[in-house]
Formats: sequence, C-alpha cells, structure tokens
Amino acid sequence: MDFLLYALAIATIVATVTRGSVFKFCRNTNFTFLDQLLYCPYCLAHWVSVPFAVMLAGLTWYAIPVALGLVAASSLPTFLLIRYMGWLDVN
Repeated sequence: MDFLLYALAIATIVATVTRGSVFKFCRNTNFTFLDQLLYCPYCLAHWVSVPFAVMLAGLTWYAIPVALGLVAASSLPTFLLIRYMGWLDVN
C-alpha cells in the first residue's frame, strides 16, 4: 500500500514541478541541465523517487529496483495529471 501511495505522491510532485505555474520561475533558468530536468517528467521522476525508495527499502541495494519500480508505477498517473493540467489551461 505504501508503494502505491508513494507512486501517486511522486506523480503529483513531478506534474506540479514540470508543468505547474508555481514552478515556472524554476524552469526558466540559465542552467541547461536543470532546464532539461525540470521540463522532462520522466527524468525528474527518477530523482524524486530516490528518497521514497530509501524510505521503503532503506539504504540497501534493494532501493535501486524499488526506485525504478516507483518511476514505472508513477508514469501513468503523471501522464494523466499533466493531460488534466493541460485541459485546465485557458491560454
């Protein structure tokens, strides 16, 4: 159950950071790596999943497959949230 809740939390964080207007100022930096990271939901999910994997598996080798599983489990909810956020835009 914790795994699914963490995957949904990752999806929400990633969608908010990569597409939310609140973090628009962060995405408009002069750092190329940071720009690419903050615009790519899939890339950001890898970094966001690490602390959640450590909470689930501890600092063991098992945290690596847990982190990758969290990325995979959060991909569909992230996609759906980003689509929904796009529908909310009235530009």
